[in-house]
Amino acid sequence: MAKLTNKQRTKILLPIFIGFLFCGLIWSINIGYTPLSIDRIIATIFGFGDAKENFIIWDIRIARTVVAIFVGMCLAASGAIMQGVTRNPLATPNMIGVSSGASFGILLVVFMYDKGLPMLMPYPIAAVIGGFLVFGIVYGLALKHDLSPTKLILNGIAVNSCIGAVSLLLTIKLSDDAYLMLTLSQAGNLTFASWKMIFIGFAVAIPCLIYVFYSTFCLNILNLDDDLAIGLGLDLRKERNKLLCITILLTSVSVYVAGTIGFVGLIAPHIAKRIVGSNFKLFLPISMCFGAGLVMFADIVAKILVNDINGALYVPVGITISILGAPYLLYLLFTQDR
Repeated sequence: MAKLTNKQRTKILLPIFIGFLFCGLIWSINIGYTPLSIDRIIATIFGFGDAKENFIIWDIRIARTVVAIFVGMCLAASGAIMQGVTRNPLATPNMIGVSSGASFGILLVVFMYDKGLPMLMPYPIAAVIGGFLVFGIVYGLALKHDLSPTKLILNGIAVNSCIGAVSLLLTIKLSDDAYLMLTLSQAGNLTFASWKMIFIGFAVAIPCLIYVFYSTFCLNILNLDDDLAIGLGLDLRKERNKLLCITILLTSVSVYVAGTIGFVGLIAPHIAKRIVGSNFKLFLPISMCFGAGLVMFADIVAKILVNDINGALYVPVGITISILGAPYLLYLLFTQDR
């Protein structure tokens, strides 16, 4: 049998991955603290549920599942872009401080207002500003070394460490309620997902993702060689800056919606690239499907491993993914050295 090309493999795998996502979505909606029969879940989805069932199905379970898919897609796309633009297979927004910056921006808002905090708008704005500021610091420091991949990662680790220390100082001064809410949400917890947050996230992410798919040709060239890109008439600095801004926006809005979830931006693009090759037009959609599935199934595992004494909260999905992602990062570092 003739070996399949990457394009043929993508055409086969993409519907399969979407099918898995759909199955995971049904499974995720079926799991929850309050037991509901399948017929009541179906009736509620089609508008025949009572107020309690509507709240449980639409405002909690479906909203939470949609957030998992949304965040997984955004993180996978942002990881793929950053690895391509920096030509560094280990560069992810989480590793070079963008996620920490966005999280720190939200923490500052909580710290400044603590009690009587406005409900929505300051958070996404603070997350985006924090993500841009921290990335600017890391990127500016790395420019002194011609954007060396090693320096970029080391600068990111250093800045992450500083932010972590300052964040710790600020969080211990918060009120008990604000401390609990912030700790749970920033650990990659989908429990606080709401439709308002989803709509804000979509408003930012959808135009960004459309632009990314429009720019797959530029991403393929940027991933090759500077001289070749210049020879083809590409403005390197302009295209890199645009795509890095997209990466920061996608990551920051993910942090706003679901807190800090690591490793998705690293694992999803790597696995997708190994399956269908490094052409962004092919591996980007596979990577996004894989990222969405990773977060959603990790959240299903997190929901199954209920550990809160009231049964109302669950294991943060960020912890579940970190348990899965840490061994993969070690594997990558080991194979990179070889």
